[in-house]
Amino acid sequence: MIHDRDRQRVDRRRLLAGAVLAGVVLAGFWPGALTPAQAAAPDDPVSLVRTVYTKAAAGTNGLPERDFLALLSADLRRLWQARAKPVGLAEAERLRAAVFGPGAGGGRDLAVKRVTNIPGLPKERIVAVEFTVGSEPRQVYVHLAPADSGWAIVNIIYDEGEDFRRIAEQGSRVAS
Repeated sequence: MIHDRDRQRVDRRRLLAGAVLAGVVLAGFWPGALTPAQAAAPDDPVSLVRTVYTKAAAGTNGLPERDFLALLSADLRRLWQARAKPVGLAEAERLRAAVFGPGAGGGRDLAVKRVTNIPGLPKERIVAVEFTVGSEPRQVYVHLAPADSGWAIVNIIYDEGEDFRRIAEQGSRVAS
């Protein structure tokens, strides 16, 4: 009889431990448990960039400006906020053009194809994003630096030779 009580006690502990473990696992996979930005590991720049570009490609409901601003380095954020806003473009179209490059806005279909890390930098990261605008293949390079909350975008280099920082600097000079 003593053995039965010990066995029951052990079985209850196992059951309780299993329930707690199952709760933790299910909480991580429950829809809405984590926002997409939280789901991307802060130490994984490729996942972060993939999430940003997938949301931006979704269009008007994809990437809110406040989420985009939170990912920019402090100086790049100031430049973006100080720029002259193009007349006739909605916020979603301005963000798509900022993320994918000039000519990517205007309601054209965007599809992210591949997101990869470019090795070589010791602390910072460059992530290549291959995508299509309509049927035209394009590519951008997202330059990231370590930040308190994971990674911050310090520049986006577009395939036409332009880059986000230079465009934002020119826009902020026009606005002042």
